[in-house]
Amino acid sequence: MAAILAPPSRRIAGILTGLLWTAVAAAHAQSVAPDARLVAEMRLDAAREDFSLLGPVRISARGDLAVTLRQDAQVRIYDVSGARLATFGRRGSGPGEFQQFQVGGWVADTVWVNDYALRRLTFLTRTGQLVRTEPMGPSMPRSFMPHARQSNGAMLGMSGSTIVQVAPTGAVRALGTAPTYPEWEDGYAPGPIALFAADGQAVVVVRVNRLVPTGGTFTITRIAADGRVISTVTAPYRGVERSRASYDSAAARRTGIDLERRVDPRRVPPIYVPVEAAQLGPDGTVGVTLRESATSRVVRLYTPSAVAIATFALPPNAELAAVTATRAWLKEPDADGLTSLVRYRIDVGRGRR
Repeated sequence: MAAILAPPSRRIAGILTGLLWTAVAAAHAQSVAPDARLVAEMRLDAAREDFSLLGPVRISARGDLAVTLRQDAQVRIYDVSGARLATFGRRGSGPGEFQQFQVGGWVADTVWVNDYALRRLTFLTRTGQLVRTEPMGPSMPRSFMPHARQSNGAMLGMSGSTIVQVAPTGAVRALGTAPTYPEWEDGYAPGPIALFAADGQAVVVVRVNRLVPTGGTFTITRIAADGRVISTVTAPYRGVERSRASYDSAAARRTGIDLERRVDPRRVPPIYVPVEAAQLGPDGTVGVTLRESATSRVVRLYTPSAVAIATFALPPNAELAAVTATRAWLKEPDADGLTSLVRYRIDVGRGRR
C-alpha cells in the first residue's frame, strides 16, 4: 500500500497517467470472446417484491445481494436462492435511517451504505442488524463517492473524475484521474469508468481510446494497490453510426449546469458511445456493456488476467447490475416501468440469447 498511498513518485505517476489511461495495443493482443447464452435461474419480481426504482446492486462473495431502493430509503438483502433476508432503513437522520444514499458494497458478510447527504457510512449484517454508523471526516471532499473499503478502514472512490483514497485519519490522496473526453458534449461521450474491488486492493479502469465510425478499441487496465499493473487488454468495439434523428434531437437539447446553452451538434460524436457501462464482480470478472447496433447491446466478460471468456446479448432495455464469471444479474423493466432483478447462468459455447 505504501507506494500508491505516498505522494505519487515518477514511477506511479507514469503508471496512472500513461499505462493506466492510454491504449497499449502494441503490447497486448485484442481478445475475441466466445458467444454465450443466458439461462434464467432466479427472478426477484418487481411487483411481488414491491420494488421502487432500483439503485445499485452489490453482490457478496457468497452470492447475497444488497439492493438500493432510494425512494423507500431502504436496503433489501437477499440470499443466493432469492429469499429475502432483511429490509433495513427508512427516511430520516437517525441511526439506521437514510437521506441520499446507496449501497457501497460488502466487507465479508457486512454491508456498508454511503449516505452522501448525511455524510456518513452505515454498516449492517446480512440479516439486517445495525452494526455501527461512521461519520465522514470534515477533510473528506464533498464530492467524494466511496466505492471500496480497505482492511485498515481507508476508503477508495471517486471525487469528480479523480480516483482518491481517504485514510481513516481523513487524509486524502489523489491516485489518478479517470479518462474524460472534453472534446465531446456531456451526455454524448463515454463517461469515466473506474471499478473498485470490494477489498480496495485493485482498481480497474476502462478507456475508449478513440471514437471511430468504422470501429476502434477500448482498454481495460487492472492496477494493484501497490501500483503494479496486474493486466491490460485492448479489445475492439463496433462503431455504430449515430442517426440523423439523434443529431436533430441533440441540437434541440440544452446543456450546462443551468441548461444555459444548446448542445453543439459539432461536438456530438459521429457514433453512439461504444462502451456504455462496466461492472466488476467479487471474483474479479469484468463485464463490459458494448453497443452492437442502434438498438442492441452485448456484454463481454474478462477474467482478472484480461482473458475474454464470453459475450452475451442483453435483452431489450435490460441493464447489467452485477456479474461473475458464471452468473449475470440484470435489471429488466416491464411495460409499466417496473424493474425486476433477474439472475442468469452464463452458458458459454451455446450461442447468444
